Amino acid sequence: MSKRFRYLISSLLSAIGFYFFISLPYSSHYYGLAVGVVLVAFCFWFGLGIIFEHSLYIRLMSIVLPVGFFVGFGLFTALLPTNFLTLSLLSLFFGIIAYIIFLVENVF
Repeated sequence: MSKRFRYLISSLLSAIGFYFFISLPYSSHYYGLAVGVVLVAFCFWFGLGIIFEHSLYIRLMSIVLPVGFFVGFGLFTALLPTNFLTLSLLSLFFGIIAYIIFLVENVF
């Protein structure tokens, strides 16, 4: 499987997880945030191919940017009104940015 295909699959899974996170009721956003952080971390480790190969330091440093983006964007979108169109567009935006983060982290 090529790297770009892994990036696409991982970005798609992250975007679907983000969609489910922002569609949760407000009272359970913090639980969804914790589950989403774990999902994004494993998606990025799978996409970059370092889930079992490298040291813990490299794995932790590789998820700082995507996890920070997930937390920041997720807490920001909790303030926006929720309808199907808004949720879909925000998830699409998250997936595109996640793919861009994959491409940037691949360079480093």
